[in-house]
Amino acid sequence: MAEAIARARAYCAAGADGVYPIGLSDPAAIGEFAAAVAAPVNVWARPGGPGLAALARAGVRRVSTATAPALVAAEAVTVLARRLRAEDDFAALAAGLAHGSLQRLIGRRA
Repeated sequence: MAEAIARARAYCAAGADGVYPIGLSDPAAIGEFAAAVAAPVNVWARPGGPGLAALARAGVRRVSTATAPALVAAEAVTVLARRLRAEDDFAALAAGLAHGSLQRLIGRRA
């Protein structure tokens, strides 16, 4: 931990406006790191890891999901493709998000 903190402090001294201690997942260790570094701390969201509330309590300012949402979406598309091939209709397409709902999510009026 001391080496990670020293490295983060060096990054900040060189002008970094945030640090990303890849690999830290224990809330106590994250809290120790965040308390020792004078910059916003970013961590990686991962299944089985601490939730948003625990990360916020530990001092985390940003949580990155990286490619996880794309992988979740790819799995959903794979499941849909299998259903479309296996079933004799397109009923599986009815489970999708309505176009208007999607537009509201991205900030456009439906």
